[in-house]
Amino acid sequence: KERENPDLLNNTRKRRIAAGAGLDQAKVNRVLKQFKNAAKMAKKLSGKGGMKQMQDLMKQMQGGGGFPGMPR
Repeated sequence: KERENPDLLNNTRKRRIAAGAGLDQAKVNRVLKQFKNAAKMAKKLSGKGGMKQMQDLMKQMQGGGGFPGMPR
């Protein structure tokens, strides 16, 4: 259940995971946040026009990054 929905993890479980991995709980929380962000991005890109969005994102990254609409 927890692999499918990390939101089910309570603080006690996160503490146990951190202890088992030799990390502190803040790092476990950081990994969970990164996982949620990656899942959100994958879901966004899997919809209609996802491939076009991915291409645009790659072009931005190759062009030096920055924010869209801002001078480089």
